[in-house]
Amino acid sequence: DKETMSIVCPSDWPVACVGDSITRGDASHEPGDGTHFPYKSKTAGRGNYPAQLQALLGVRVSNFGHGGCSAINKSGHTCRRYLEYHKALQSSPSVVLLMVGTNDAKDVTFDREGFQPALKRIARDFLKLKSHPSVLLIAPPPVIKVESLGIRADYLAAIVPQVKQV
Repeated sequence: DKETMSIVCPSDWPVACVGDSITRGDASHEPGDGTHFPYKSKTAGRGNYPAQLQALLGVRVSNFGHGGCSAINKSGHTCRRYLEYHKALQSSPSVVLLMVGTNDAKDVTFDREGFQPALKRIARDFLKLKSHPSVLLIAPPPVIKVESLGIRADYLAAIVPQVKQV
């Protein structure tokens, strides 16, 4: 007799997943060939953690990932400037899963002192919503390939503890 663990969530708890291309995944939630580069043909087989989470929990999980977004606005690619971010704010979520930081670990965006305040601003945007969501911050995963897409492991190592401190 195996023990099983179940997670019970009210079915009316909408969950918003906000972040970069790791959140966006394979773009299967987007219409047509996708809403922005890289398009679905380039992301096939990548998976989509928000879709998997929805299947596991049985609640509505919306994917508001945008490839290339960062917490910091140093390169002009902060999540706060993209349509997906504003749609997430309008979705009245009960729970927000926020994972940014991977794109902040690049030479063009890295700012050791600026990352944590930028992350706090994003989290506060959600905490101020009338739906009073719980906001869960997710640290970015480690870099698999050295210097993959310009992401530096040493910068990422400086970012992860800051996410945990917020």
